Amino acid sequence: MHYVNPKTGLNVISTPSGNVISGWKLNSSQLKNVINRGSL
Repeated sequence: MHYVNPKTGLNVISTPSGNVISGWKLNSSQLKNVINRGSL
């Protein structure tokens, strides 16, 4: 599962059961791509 907070730019990847795999802060270009295209 992929979660992104557009206000903070925080991005989290987790398993379907909710276990966190990774998380990081996106830069402005990455955030724009995630919001518009669904990918980095």
